[in-house]
Amino acid sequence: MMLLACFLASLALVLALPLDARITAQLKDSVDQGLLTPDITFRLSDYGHGQHSFDMYSECVGLGTDLGNTDQTVLYRMIATPYIDLGGTMRKGVHHETPCKDLVEAIESSPRANFPYFRYWHGYMVYIRLVLPLLGLARMRILNALLLYGAVLYFCCELRGWFGWLAVPIVLLPNAVFSDLLTAPIVTVHALPLACTYLTLALAMRILERDHGVGEDLFVFAFLSGAVYNFISLLFTPQLTPAWLAFLCLAAWIRWGKSGSPSRAILLAAGIVVAWFSGYALTWITKWALAVAMLGRSAALNNVSSAASGVGYDSHNLPGIHRLFHPTLMALGRHYTYLVLMSFALAVAILIFRSRRGHFAKDRIRNWLLLQLPAVIVIGWTEIMRYHSVEHFVFAQRALFLLVILPFLALLGPPEESSEAREAIANP
Repeated sequence: MMLLACFLASLALVLALPLDARITAQLKDSVDQGLLTPDITFRLSDYGHGQHSFDMYSECVGLGTDLGNTDQTVLYRMIATPYIDLGGTMRKGVHHETPCKDLVEAIESSPRANFPYFRYWHGYMVYIRLVLPLLGLARMRILNALLLYGAVLYFCCELRGWFGWLAVPIVLLPNAVFSDLLTAPIVTVHALPLACTYLTLALAMRILERDHGVGEDLFVFAFLSGAVYNFISLLFTPQLTPAWLAFLCLAAWIRWGKSGSPSRAILLAAGIVVAWFSGYALTWITKWALAVAMLGRSAALNNVSSAASGVGYDSHNLPGIHRLFHPTLMALGRHYTYLVLMSFALAVAILIFRSRRGHFAKDRIRNWLLLQLPAVIVIGWTEIMRYHSVEHFVFAQRALFLLVILPFLALLGPPEESSEAREAIANP
């Protein structure tokens, strides 16, 4: 309850500050510099990689949220969170929103957010409305990069302590080469949730290190981190954080909890996942409850029915998506499916080779299989949120690339504490 109060207070504060004129001026400068363009909503990156496209559609929605609507009450702006929508365009009989075009056109005159978008909290506004007036869009992207890559490197440093230095390239290379890690700082509404994810993981490792396994504090931390993630995210890859948390909990059991059974480790990891999703869900439910109280039940129900009906998805040519694992294969695509299969096969080959050479005992094989269980979370989320995962496949791939990372990372360990060290921990 205190955390939700902080969410509301922070939004009320930034919306009450007279910043709209300064934000509009900075956005005009961004148009002059070519950072905002009306005709491109999903650009290829400057790195030249087709995969490294950045999502200006969502960024323009975020930049235009609650802009120029100071004539409305702060409470309405907090709950309805409208953005600028001038009508969109019709293509092949389907309405297509054009937030970048609308934003650029609006800031040339007098922008006014008019289209309610209350499905999410839009907590990123606290960051954007405080940073953008001071730094401008170009420097805000630099700050995004510092926050994101700082959190990633912090997490990698913690991983190095558990798994050795090879863990760093195992985690970074697939994300840098195949995912959008290099271009994520360009899009604030993606950079902030990703930074939150990696900071959460690094802090969780510190808690596990301190408690030598899963304790009560980690459950509380997972619950609160899920709530914070929902506040700043637009449903972008929420499954990534709990999947990593489950992996870390299982790795902590291997390192410190050998006296227990693997089933207990699985139950603890599942409990942490449930705690994270509980915080995420309760924060989201609160936003919907506030939306119903502010806008009325009919507006919320119309929004739910529109989203649930899959309106517009027929135009994206998604035949047979009802089949099991078909959404996962479609989200990955043919080439990345082959990458996942080859990575898994190579890791298994290395595991068998080292086991036959006597480098791995039988319990190492069991531990390796145990550390693959978090893949169930990312695949399960993709299957449950199938239309969203296929429509926004680039975001789904961020989590699905764990299927490439986990097999190799599990080969490294983590190193088990000696029996003497475990006894000293149990009887200090």
